[in-house]
Amino acid sequence: MSPTPVSDRPLEMWMKIVGLVALFTFPLIGALGAVAVHELAQINTSLSKINDFIITATGNDAMHSGKIMRLENDVIRIENDVSTISDRVIILERRLP
Repeated sequence: MSPTPVSDRPLEMWMKIVGLVALFTFPLIGALGAVAVHELAQINTSLSKINDFIITATGNDAMHSGKIMRLENDVIRIENDVSTISDRVIILERRLP
């Protein structure tokens, strides 16, 4: 007994529909992927600029912190000098008649 040939028209129709959908879907997905990659590149560029700004700001902050520390040391030295001068003035006032 040989198998009887069966024509499966609905399957052929569905295969054509799936093929047609794939024909339009894959290029569309590729185009959307290309747009996404371009947008990600712009985001990456923006983040790089922000990172460079933060690095520059951090460097400037360190520079200003160093200047502030030097100025604080100068103030301490001046306060010590003023204290020494005040002590000398007091000693001289005591010696005056």
